[in-house]
Amino acid sequence: MLAIATLKDNPINEQIRCKEMMVIGPNGEQLGVKSKQDALTLAGYAGFDLVLMSDSGNMPVCKIMDYNKFKYEKKKKTKEKTTKTKNTKETTKTTTASKNESTVQTAENQTTEAKQEQSCEFLISCKTVLSNKSALQSNYQVPAGGKIYEKKMEFEEGDTVMDVLKRTGVDIDVSKGYVAGIDGLYEFDCGKNSGWMYRVNGKFPNYMAGKCKLHDGDKVEWLYTCVRGDL
Repeated sequence: MLAIATLKDNPINEQIRCKEMMVIGPNGEQLGVKSKQDALTLAGYAGFDLVLMSDSGNMPVCKIMDYNKFKYEKKKKTKEKTTKTKNTKETTKTTTASKNESTVQTAENQTTEAKQEQSCEFLISCKTVLSNKSALQSNYQVPAGGKIYEKKMEFEEGDTVMDVLKRTGVDIDVSKGYVAGIDGLYEFDCGKNSGWMYRVNGKFPNYMAGKCKLHDGDKVEWLYTCVRGDL
């Protein structure tokens, strides 16, 4: 496997200036030396971004990946490393603060930990298609029980329903904040009223998922509707 020195700021897609590069696939497989255009084409077929990981040495190294997920994980690791370093320094110092100051510090640490542990239940389902297969106009293969994805997802304060959807790894087609397709199943594939809707804690918000901020313990569902009233 190639040794990669990750850049502090990673150019992506058309921002990459090198004409040729060593390309690594989404699953870590080495795809060999490719021209920039060929590498962008491969990334487009995979539904991901082309990200420059290293420009040192004789040959730049790029990887095909979900850039939003990469940025999130990178930010999370940096934050965890900073927190760990801070806690280590505080442990080695001689305690001279008053009892009240110690209480305040403990409360701050508990608040930081609570933020890191925020999570929500996340479901993507097209169960309604099972009852409307005769209306299905695409070659979409409905998964068992109609369940595409289900997992407890961690998130940070300020994250939205759209942010977490993009981190599931499921293929999505988004245009100007509107979700047209998930997992290859698109709006109107199963009738003129069919399409994707999202529900939070049993209610359907009347605004885009990119503006719906999450709270710890939320239950988020992306549901495919075929006819009005089937959800």
